[in-house]
Amino acid sequence: DTTELRALSGTAEVARERLKMLYDAGVRIGTTLDVVQTAEELSQVAVPRFADFVTVELLDPVLRGEEPSGMHTEMRRTAVSGLREDHPFQPVGDVIRFVVPTTPMAAALATGHAVLEADLTVAHGWRAQDAAGADQALAYGVHSLVTVSLQARGVVLGMANFWRAERPGPFDVEDLSFAEELAARAAVAIDNA
Repeated sequence: DTTELRALSGTAEVARERLKMLYDAGVRIGTTLDVVQTAEELSQVAVPRFADFVTVELLDPVLRGEEPSGMHTEMRRTAVSGLREDHPFQPVGDVIRFVVPTTPMAAALATGHAVLEADLTVAHGWRAQDAAGADQALAYGVHSLVTVSLQARGVVLGMANFWRAERPGPFDVEDLSFAEELAARAAVAIDNA
């Protein structure tokens, strides 16, 4: 009974922290009508309380203030935040292509739901996209990913990727709904901007 009570107490604490993070996200994301600043705010609000690193990509039409349309096979890296300045991810400004349909990013775009890769060492679809980049990320210690598309009014605006490297524990299924809620709040702010 004591073990169950401790587990419930820990679960309640996690739930309280998640609610607080969502409140903070509502206050900190969308402070300006600048889509780049809004993407940066999303990446900053999730580190370190949810992820060790966050990358955000937006479609080029969104960056120009236009309505996106068509296929979403490439986006521009718009924000990177993390526990450390050095990181194994492509820098802001790079074009990120999602041409391999088995990547978690492509699956998130196709389904509109967050996708979990708890163990990136066995995520063959993720590795197929960019084997050299994946090897570099794994060597750095990146081991777990939650990726979610940024959508508002049913329109895809971009993508947010939450990465774990410093924390030993991987993301789990319970993290998916939180990532979706965080992304939904950011997407509304990006759409408004």
